[in-house]
Amino acid sequence: MYVLVAEDDAFLVKNYTAYLESQGYDFDVVHNGKDVLTKSAAKKPNIIILDIIMPDMSGFDTLKALKEDAKLKKIPVVMITNLEQISDMEKCSKIGAVDYFVKLEMEIKDLGNIIKKHAK
Repeated sequence: MYVLVAEDDAFLVKNYTAYLESQGYDFDVVHNGKDVLTKSAAKKPNIIILDIIMPDMSGFDTLKALKEDAKLKKIPVVMITNLEQISDMEKCSKIGAVDYFVKLEMEIKDLGNIIKKHAK
């Protein structure tokens, strides 16, 4: 199982990396939306964990680009962010995200549950 994580916060990257390694996942962590698109095209992840606020290309724009690409649109994308607005959740759902989590409400073990629930 290959997991692609898009996160630019160094603390969270360290936590996600430690957890994914401990669970034996094959994964990459990228720090911006452009790298999500490049890695996704090259390696076809089973799931993408995508932050919304990132440099170069927002998670919203990245999600939209993924869902508009015939080769990538079926990859499940889970949004993980600190944006708690209902409008942001609705926007992600409308674009095609399979789920939406607020980082401050998550524990690291929740990442495993998210992957098991949504990965193809």
